Amino acid sequence: MTQLLELLTSGPEPLLLYFAIPVGFATVSSFSELFVLYKKETSGPTKSINTVAGWLAAGSFGWVAWQLTTMIWLKEQWRGPFDFLSMTAYIGCLFPLLGMAVSDLPWVKVRKRPERRLLIHAGFSALFVLMLFVSVTTAMWNG
Repeated sequence: MTQLLELLTSGPEPLLLYFAIPVGFATVSSFSELFVLYKKETSGPTKSINTVAGWLAAGSFGWVAWQLTTMIWLKEQWRGPFDFLSMTAYIGCLFPLLGMAVSDLPWVKVRKRPERRLLIHAGFSALFVLMLFVSVTTAMWNG
């Protein structure tokens, strides 16, 4: 069993703090991102929900990344390559979320061209889903 899966199955509190809350915010952000991309919205209620959920997801994944990095990742007591891959991918989910959040800031140059910002958001959203998939899939690996 990988350390990530062991942490998530050790009780309801770690499951909520390390998985349910961050992934919940990220899911709301990702689904609202699909509507924003489809409608090409630059403002409105869906875009507001997307922005708030994105910042909450980035903040909660930032806290999770800090906790997991200091508790497990830096100690280098890996139980195999899948353990390392699952933990690294889960911690790495922070970076696409930060990329989406930063591209929405008013002083970022990308914001001046809405089509380009939407394309960047779509790329970061796809990268986030891919990294989360790799993390969850390899966390269940027994090797």
